[in-house]
Amino acid sequence: MSSLLRLAFRNATTRVLILVFGAGIFLVIYFLINSYFSLLGAYEEGELNKLKGIIYTLAPRISGDKHEWLTNTYHEKDDLKKAEDDSVYLGIQNQLKEVVESNMLPPDAIYTMMYDSVKSKFEFAVFSRGCYWLHEWEKFHPEHVNEYSRGTVVPTYTDENGTWLSAFVPIRNSAGKQVGIIQVDSRFDGFIARARKAILINSLITIAVVLVIGIFLMFSIRKLLLAEEKAAVQLREALQKVEASNRETLESIEYARRIQDAILPGTRRLSQVFPQSFVLYHPRDIVSGDFFWMAEENGWAYIAAVDCTGHGVPGAFMSIIGSTFLAEIAVSEERKTPSQILDQLEKKITAAMNKDGNFNRDGMDIGLAAVCLTTREVEFAGALRPMVITGSHELQEIRANRFPIGGGTDIPKSEFTNHKVQLNPGDSFYLFTDGYADQIGETTRKRIGTKRLKQELQFIAQKSPAEGKEHLEKFWHDWRGNTEQMDDVLLIGVRMS
Repeated sequence: MSSLLRLAFRNATTRVLILVFGAGIFLVIYFLINSYFSLLGAYEEGELNKLKGIIYTLAPRISGDKHEWLTNTYHEKDDLKKAEDDSVYLGIQNQLKEVVESNMLPPDAIYTMMYDSVKSKFEFAVFSRGCYWLHEWEKFHPEHVNEYSRGTVVPTYTDENGTWLSAFVPIRNSAGKQVGIIQVDSRFDGFIARARKAILINSLITIAVVLVIGIFLMFSIRKLLLAEEKAAVQLREALQKVEASNRETLESIEYARRIQDAILPGTRRLSQVFPQSFVLYHPRDIVSGDFFWMAEENGWAYIAAVDCTGHGVPGAFMSIIGSTFLAEIAVSEERKTPSQILDQLEKKITAAMNKDGNFNRDGMDIGLAAVCLTTREVEFAGALRPMVITGSHELQEIRANRFPIGGGTDIPKSEFTNHKVQLNPGDSFYLFTDGYADQIGETTRKRIGTKRLKQELQFIAQKSPAEGKEHLEKFWHDWRGNTEQMDDVLLIGVRMS
């Protein structure tokens, strides 16, 4: 064996094979560890969003006055039985049970609490199952106290009963005084155990595969050193490895798509905030360089259609960078206009793409709208992507600045222009990338074009958003026919109600 190793390291080809094998083992270990934490992170984010949606929907239905009456009436821990039998307690508990059942949560997943600042402890009030009246809770997350008056989502924390994810909001009486919080929980222990089991199984499978590959590699090297005349056989084996590598690459890209879907904002929130809306989305490849983005801050909803340089895997990486930077910029105590957000995004993208003296032309085109949720006022700024408005009047196009986000340090740029427009009920606005308009037709051999797209948007002005989306989908597919899709397609439509 030692002589075989010495011969192997003397041969350039076998040295490369050994290095590749070692690097492969390292990459496998890296991806196993990374996939485990990515799985936990994606689940945590999705579960926290779910809990937030449940609790923010439920909270307004809970009467703060009734809850305050309960705590004033039954203010001793020994009053548990009296409180449990009280009709007011049962009324609130039934509301919690309905939400638990409709969302298929564990029976005791939702409850109310009060914080005793003197004892530095929480006291339970109304539970969706059973009764723990004024029982104390000590091992809470610091966010429970820090955000007690505002409510928040609470990331992974552990108490005496396990590991949890939670979301809570304050309960206030008719005078606006806070009388407690209402919280919904999701147990994290079970998912951790399942994730570890899945990783363990994958690790065992991987070890077995690595052992098989290692044995195969050892014999391949031996054959290479002892019988170089069998080059043709080795060539076929190398071809099989390439085919296997291609399959692994495709599987990796499929997994990258799932990661991209987990990181980028989903469209469900858009339909929650704007029931009359739609997103038309067709990636050209498995992963996409176009992405939808949305955030809510300070009473405004920010919506963006973003087209990153390229498509497929390079575009997907840019989409994750762009989404991350947008989220960082938008989260602020002070409201930012779309133009201010794009100005900061331009600086971040340019700095990231051209650090260490590298010259990089990667960037993105974007149309970003901010909608005031109380007045229907819309602000817009764009980098090469416009906004189109339809309604009772003629179609209106708000043009974007004629330079991209990023794209190289040699492109002349200025600050982005912020546009304001007041929309009325029934008016619609649209944000889109260039993929729809750039599609080549099977019959015409021509692009759809922006002019034709605006005609179709004007055509659907009197249709419902669902009917409008169906029309745009059909028109695009009919135009395309069997022609190859030219680019990622993204079009967002929002109607004011």
